Amino acid sequence: MGPNRLDRHRGRFRGAGWTLALAVAVGLSACAGATGGGAGTVATSPGVSGISRRALWDTERSTRFAFSALEIAATGTQELGDGVLLVTGKRKDLDIEVRLYRQSAVSTLVDVRVRRTQVDYDNDFGQQLLDKIVAG
Repeated sequence: MGPNRLDRHRGRFRGAGWTLALAVAVGLSACAGATGGGAGTVATSPGVSGISRRALWDTERSTRFAFSALEIAATGTQELGDGVLLVTGKRKDLDIEVRLYRQSAVSTLVDVRVRRTQVDYDNDFGQQLLDKIVAG
């Protein structure tokens, strides 16, 4: 009763797993394309994130160069521990925070948050800053 009964229905669901996997892959690639995912960036609700293919302190140096290029006044750098750095700056009415998370010896996660007010973030400017940091 057991195996024969299941064998009858096996053909109905044979392609369902592949169909689901394809739908998920297409959905994820569409989301990545909408957020600039081709460059390894992700839009987070209050900011944008991406991966720098450089070590933590090299990425911190790139962050300072990007600040200078975009006329951002650096206000500080703090080591938060466990391979995390916080670089802060100010430009006109914008408060800028860049968090750098060591991923490996040659890879750093960059999280950029550009705040205009307590609840208003400027992700467009954040993306410009992230692109300059990642490009080096």
